[in-house]
Amino acid sequence: MLFKELFRVCANGCIPNLKFLSALLNQHSSDEGKIFHHTEDPLTWGPSAGGKVRMVAAKFRDIAVDQDKFDRVMAKAWVGTSK
Repeated sequence: MLFKELFRVCANGCIPNLKFLSALLNQHSSDEGKIFHHTEDPLTWGPSAGGKVRMVAAKFRDIAVDQDKFDRVMAKAWVGTSK
């Protein structure tokens, strides 16, 4: 669900670093609830989590434009599962 919403806003898959970090920290400090429930400082956790989400988005971008990579990823995903 997260990536669906992110790619709806960032259609090219490029998630702006500072805006995303700001959105994560604002959501965490809002009244709607915390994103994470541990004692780590949000200013430490935010950039780390945002960077990891952006790295995953980069992988999605890669497989969206390269059919060979897409085929390899899907072949690995189906290994060991019943089709």
